Amino acid sequence: MGHKEYNQFENYKRIDWKVYARKNKLFVKTFETESSRICFIDFPEYFKNFPDIEKRIKQLTKWIAEAQKWNTLFIIKTETGEVTFLDDRKKFETVFEKLSVLTAQDLA
Repeated sequence: MGHKEYNQFENYKRIDWKVYARKNKLFVKTFETESSRICFIDFPEYFKNFPDIEKRIKQLTKWIAEAQKWNTLFIIKTETGEVTFLDDRKKFETVFEKLSVLTAQDLA
């Protein structure tokens, strides 16, 4: 759940009065939908201008760990065009294992 500024088209029932009391400005509550909780990474396309393999792996690992933490569906398209859906703990672990042994030759 988050907040955004109130405008005249918002439902007034969603005004968060506690936030108004603190900030003296109207904000409405926002709620995530399932469709907003999907992360898709086209690995070769996104990182083609990111030459340092260690930085690539570190960034990707960070995103995957955050997705796992927040129970977000994470989708990766690999160098070979394979698409992997990370939607359970075992799949996350498998990808972390693959990333731990990735080399520069694998991405060449």
